[in-house]
Amino acid sequence: MKLNKDQTQKLALGLLIMIGVIYSYFDFLLGPLQQDAWLRMPTRTASIRK
Repeated sequence: MKLNKDQTQKLALGLLIMIGVIYSYFDFLLGPLQQDAWLRMPTRTASIRK
């Protein structure tokens, strides 16, 4: 299948947008959850040791 210039540009733009969406999902939506769990971890282990 041969792609012309317009189709190639649309495909490249779509890939860049998809990469941006995936990056944003992991960084902005899952990042705070991971940081929150990391901040609560020392208190959890300290209460187990008592």
